[in-house]
Amino acid sequence: VLTLADGSFELKAAKNKYKLTVSIIGYETHTGEVEVNGNDVNLGNIVLKTGAEMLGEAVVTAKLIDRKADRFVMNIAGNETVAGKNSIEILSMAPSVWVDKQKGISINGKSDIKVMVNDRIMNMSTDELQNYLETIPAEDIQSIEIITDPGAEYEANSNSGIIHIKLKRGRIGGLTGSVTSGIRVMRDNVSLNENLSLNYRKNKLSLYGSAYYNRNNWESDNTMVTEFFDKNTKLTQDGDFNQTSDYLRANFGTVYEFNDKHEAGFTFETRNNLNYEGKTHNLSQLFTNNILDKKTSENNVNSWKSNRYDASLNYKFKMDTIGSSLKVFLDYTGHHMKDNYLFETFVNDSPTSDSTYNRHLPAVYDIYAVRVDYFKKFNEKTSISLGGRYGYAEMNYKVKHDDFIGGAWVNNPANSDDYDYNENVAALYAKFDSKLVKLSYTLGLRYEYTGLNIAKEYKHCYNDLFPSVYLKYNLNEDKGHSVNASYNRKLSRPYYTNLNPFKEWTDQYSYSVGNPYLKPTYSDALSLGFTFFDKITLTAQYTAYNDVVRRIMMAAPEPNVSMRIFQNVDKMKMYYIGAYAPVKVAKWYNFTAQLSVAKNTYGGDFMADEPWVCRGNTQHTFTLPKEWTIAIDGWFSSKSQWGNVEIGAMGGVNGSISKRMFDKKLVATFNVWNIQGFRYIKLISKAENFLRTERMLNQSQVFNFSLTYNFSMGKSVNVKKVEKGIDKERL
Repeated sequence: VLTLADGSFELKAAKNKYKLTVSIIGYETHTGEVEVNGNDVNLGNIVLKTGAEMLGEAVVTAKLIDRKADRFVMNIAGNETVAGKNSIEILSMAPSVWVDKQKGISINGKSDIKVMVNDRIMNMSTDELQNYLETIPAEDIQSIEIITDPGAEYEANSNSGIIHIKLKRGRIGGLTGSVTSGIRVMRDNVSLNENLSLNYRKNKLSLYGSAYYNRNNWESDNTMVTEFFDKNTKLTQDGDFNQTSDYLRANFGTVYEFNDKHEAGFTFETRNNLNYEGKTHNLSQLFTNNILDKKTSENNVNSWKSNRYDASLNYKFKMDTIGSSLKVFLDYTGHHMKDNYLFETFVNDSPTSDSTYNRHLPAVYDIYAVRVDYFKKFNEKTSISLGGRYGYAEMNYKVKHDDFIGGAWVNNPANSDDYDYNENVAALYAKFDSKLVKLSYTLGLRYEYTGLNIAKEYKHCYNDLFPSVYLKYNLNEDKGHSVNASYNRKLSRPYYTNLNPFKEWTDQYSYSVGNPYLKPTYSDALSLGFTFFDKITLTAQYTAYNDVVRRIMMAAPEPNVSMRIFQNVDKMKMYYIGAYAPVKVAKWYNFTAQLSVAKNTYGGDFMADEPWVCRGNTQHTFTLPKEWTIAIDGWFSSKSQWGNVEIGAMGGVNGSISKRMFDKKLVATFNVWNIQGFRYIKLISKAENFLRTERMLNQSQVFNFSLTYNFSMGKSVNVKKVEKGIDKERL
C-alpha cells in the first residue's frame, strides 16, 4: 500500500502473524513482525534510516540484477552506470540479451522477441522497434524485465522471450518531469532529438504524458554479385542509399482511484512518421559467359507517411489487502500507412528512361482486444492466476502499379494487388505459484485457438495446449546462490506480411514474395540456470522446433532474377550456453561481461546445419570526482547464419563521457558509437545454381551530444501508469 502525504497508512488483515516491510527510495528498508489478534494494532512511528549511497536527494541501495524463476530484473532507477543512455543501450548490458541492428534483439540466442513498455506490446518492425527504444532515456525507466521463458499468462506467440520496460512513477513533487535535447552527427548528416516527460498527481487523479521528436538522416552503400550457374550469367550491382525522416511520438495517460479498492485508467499514444524519403541509385551489369550483355541504371525514390495509434482502457478491483485483484482490459491498435515508390530505369547509358513506373501502397491495420485477469493471493507463498483473452486483427494492403506510357500514367492490373487478412485468437489460462522452504515453483497451462483468413482464399484454423513449469531452488539465500529450471511450450505465428503471395519488386532483378501456406512454428524449450552472489549467471537451454520458418534467398523462375521467400524447413534444434557477470572492481570502476555460444541444427535435407556462433560484449564504467562518468564498451559476433544467408563476423567499440551538474538535475552526455569507423557487413546466400555475395558499408560511426534536465515541484506523489491488455501484434 502507499502512505498518505503525512506518512500514515492502514492495512486490513485476518488474524495471523505477518512480516511488515516499509521502504522508500533513499532509505534503508524496515522489516518487523506484526501479530493481528482481532483488535486494532497501532504500530506507532516507524523511522527509516538514511541509506548508504547518496544520489541527489535520494539514496539507492538496490542491486542492479535480480534473478527470478522465469526472468531477470534490471533495477535501473538511480543506477549511475546507465546515466545518459537510452533503453536500447541499456539492453546491450542486460543478461542473456543481444542487440543487433540488422537481426534485431534476441534473448538466449532467439530472435523475434516481444518488447513491452508498461504492459503494452510494441507492435513494430525490427527497425521501427529499435528506433522507438532509442527514444526512451534511462531517466524515465524504473526497471527492465528480461522474461526468458514467458509463462501461461502471456500469449503463446512469445516463444523467443519478452523484454518488459517499466517506466518510472514520479516520486518527488506534485509535478515531476524531464527535458532532453540532443544532436547526432553521422558523416555529413545531422539529426535532432527532443524529448519531454511529465507526471502529475493530485488527490485521486494521476496524469502523465510525454512527447518525442526526431529528425534523422542516414546513408549506406552496398555491392552485390549474383551468379546463376545454370545460365552462365553474373549480375553485379553497386548502389547507394540516403534517407531523411521526421518522427513524432506523443502519449497521454490518466488513472483515477475511486477508493482504496477500485480504479480505472486510460492511455492514448500516437507514433507518426511525418515525412520519410529514401533515395536509391543502383548500377547493374549483366554478364553472359563473362561478356557484358546489359547495363542498367536505376533511380528509386521512396516516400511514405504512417500513423500508429494505441488506446487502452482498464479497470482494477483490489479484492483484499494482500494483493488479490481482478483486472479488465480493452485495447485498440491501429496503423494507417501511405507508401509511394517512383522507379526510373536507363538501359545501356541511354539518356532517356527505358521504363518509368509508380507504385502506391496504402495499408490499414486494426487490432482489437479484450482481456480479463483474476489473481488470488492466499498468503506470501501461494497464489493462483486465471484469465482469458480474445483478439481480432484485420489488415488491408493495396498495391496500385502505374506505368508511364506515352506521356501518361496507365494502371497495370497485373502488378497491382488488393490483400485482405483477418485473424481471431481466443485464449484461456491458469497458473499456480507456491513455495516449499527453499523451492519456489510455478505451474501453468494455456489454451489458444487461432482462426485466420488470407485474401479470402486461404484459411487456417488450429488450437492447442501450452504447458509451462518453472522451478527455483535457493542453494544459499544469504550468499545469493540459486539454481533454476524450466520447461515451456510455445508457438510463433507467421507475420501478416509474410503470408501475402504478391511479388513486391525491389528492382528489376529481385523481388520478395510471401507464402500463404506457412504453418505456425511450435517449440519446446528446456533451460537450466545458476546464479552466484545474486550477480553471476550461467544459462543452458535446449529448444526443439517443428515447422520452423526461415527466409530463403534463391533464384526465381524468371531468368536472372533472385527472390526472397519464407518457407517452413521442418525441424530445428537449438543449443545455447551463456554467462553473464557484473563486477564492481572499485567504488569508481564497474564492468559487466557477457559471453554466449549457440548452434542450430536441422532435421531435413533442405537446410544445412548452422555453425557455432560466439558472441560477447563488455562494458566498463568509471565514476570520477566532480560527477564525471566515462564508459567504454565493446562487442563482437562470429560468423553466423540466418536461413541460407551467411553473415560475416562483426564487432565494434563505443565510448561516452557524462557530467552531472546543478545538484545532479542536469546531465550532459557525449558519446561515440563505433569508434573504429564505418562498419562493413558481408552476406553470402547459397542455393541450387545460385550464389550471391553482398557487402554493405553502413554509416555507423555516430557522434551524439545531449542535455537532460530533471525537475520536480509540489508534494510527494506516486503517479500510476495504465496497464495494457494487447499481448501480441505481428505487423
